[in-house]
Amino acid sequence: MNLSLRRLLIFAPPLAAFLALAIPVSALDFAGENLTYEFGWSGISAATARIAVTKVIDRSVPCYQIVIDLQGQPKLDWIWKVRDRIETVSTVADLQCHRFFFQQREAKFSLDTDVRLDSGRQMLIGSRTRYRPDKTQTLAPGEAPCNYFDPLSALFFVRRLTPGVGQSQSLKVFDGKRSHDLTYTTLAEETIVTKLGSFITWKVQPRIVRSSGKDDASKVNKVRTAYLWVDKNEPHHIVRIESEAFVGKIFAELTSR
Repeated sequence: MNLSLRRLLIFAPPLAAFLALAIPVSALDFAGENLTYEFGWSGISAATARIAVTKVIDRSVPCYQIVIDLQGQPKLDWIWKVRDRIETVSTVADLQCHRFFFQQREAKFSLDTDVRLDSGRQMLIGSRTRYRPDKTQTLAPGEAPCNYFDPLSALFFVRRLTPGVGQSQSLKVFDGKRSHDLTYTTLAEETIVTKLGSFITWKVQPRIVRSSGKDDASKVNKVRTAYLWVDKNEPHHIVRIESEAFVGKIFAELTSR
């Protein structure tokens, strides 16, 4: 079972077209957060993600440094060993990317994705390196305008929204290889119960409406339906994520904050 965070950072298939409405965005501050999420499949715990947020100064601009360490349950290493790490540096004001780094270490799959801001060109420049036992392979790079979000900052962005049911927000995301037109749509208000208690939430569906590349349609169609449950009370933690898998569902649930 592949627990790559790509599935949970950028996901969801096409639906019927709808009118995207502007949603107010708050100035919610994430500094100092230390969150833990349990990841799993069909109710079975398989990994733990620890998220730490600190404030830093980068290029003379106040930024967040957000670090996620995802570790699979050691008892499951024989099936699929997961030791992923994600780090992003994005501006406090609008979560614009200065750097995004994704170190995937999943079973025998090792890939580094590095996105950096080129201030002179006002572009995000991506590079990807695949590590194999017999060689190191540099993969095709990508680039996008500097106003695109990185995948992790895009996930934090949803916490700053103050949506109403039926409203949608559009944004553009760059993952180091492809750029994506992404929408968040608030489907309903729901009360859910987790290990931390009961939460009144917004149920939000992210979806990719278009991806760059000549095979963009097939790539979009392969991304499965996903939902986020966002606590209506500040600081609007994402308390649960669900994404369809080939069999069952992959989930992430907030277990400490």
